[in-house]
Amino acid sequence: MRHDRLTDRPRRTRRAPWHATARIVLVHVVAGAVVSGCAPSTPRPDSASAITLGEVRLADSFDNPAAGRLASQSDDPAAEQGYIGGEYQVRLSSSAKPFRAVAANSVFANLQVAVDARLSESPEARWVGVACRLQPKDGTGQFYALLTVPAPGQCALCNFDGRQWVHLVPFKYSEAVRRGNASNHLELTCVGSTIIARINGTEVASVLDRTYDSGYVAVLVGRDESIPVEARFDNLVVRGAPGSP
Repeated sequence: MRHDRLTDRPRRTRRAPWHATARIVLVHVVAGAVVSGCAPSTPRPDSASAITLGEVRLADSFDNPAAGRLASQSDDPAAEQGYIGGEYQVRLSSSAKPFRAVAANSVFANLQVAVDARLSESPEARWVGVACRLQPKDGTGQFYALLTVPAPGQCALCNFDGRQWVHLVPFKYSEAVRRGNASNHLELTCVGSTIIARINGTEVASVLDRTYDSGYVAVLVGRDESIPVEARFDNLVVRGAPGSP
């Protein structure tokens, strides 16, 4: 996901398991969503620095599989996942669905989720991300996500509605994104209707959106074409925020 191969026209896709869908579709106009940078009279999201975070609610260094918070194996024969060498690995074969989300085993409402993410093979046409408020629904799933495409240095703030991607803040170049196979520290803050994305300490996107109010956190990996992709994740941390359950 995504760069010059993306389309800006929505298209229908068949309903799929929540961890998989067809190719990502850009939807730039979203009812009920207010993107940072709109007219001065439009309500604006708070900045991440204005939000007070609470205690750590979930943490996984991926050093100890026995104490892990993510699944140690995949339910899809075309995908591999598990704890390896002090990191969490997610690998999709060329026959796997276009992306996979692996969720932790706790539900949160107001939170910040942070994780270190990197691609361990060629970064071309491949991406990684982190998600919050993931809600399984009717055999699919819906969530907010910060997506990072290291090859062109791009990122986006998105909503996956179980059928297609809605790009709340479309893909754009950011100097905050480390290129190639370097690790990027991804942070996604979801407090009330405020959704804020930061990469390596730099705020890259923010939006007001009330579509989802609680759910799981997850790590994401995917690609644009039917090619293998492998991502490694480290240092998953979830911190509570005002109003956390």
